[in-house]
Amino acid sequence: MKAAHSGEGVAITEPVPLYVLQACGLVNKTPAKFSEAVEEGTGASVRALQVTLDLFAKHEVKLLAYNEHTAGPETTAVLNAAKQNQVSVVPVTETLPQGKTYLSWMRNNLVAVQEGLK
Repeated sequence: MKAAHSGEGVAITEPVPLYVLQACGLVNKTPAKFSEAVEEGTGASVRALQVTLDLFAKHEVKLLAYNEHTAGPETTAVLNAAKQNQVSVVPVTETLPQGKTYLSWMRNNLVAVQEGLK
């Protein structure tokens, strides 16, 4: 995956998947002020949200890694923008899903990212 997609832009709703995305050679284009605000639950500024939404409208990213554990108006707007602009959405979770081992969870994440980059 790294050889085929290194340097391609991606977006996130929270920093949760960054280590996996970066290990794949992908570049997070999301403003830190947006993803950190979502992570902290403080609400992103209008500017940070708009810059994030523009990533999809301008086709600067190949996929959105969307944290399913965090939902709110900003993340919903980002999810909708990705879908409206035909950007792949890869759902991620913060905790190990029931019935999965750590390795199967990470393998599923990698497969989802790979599918999202097609």
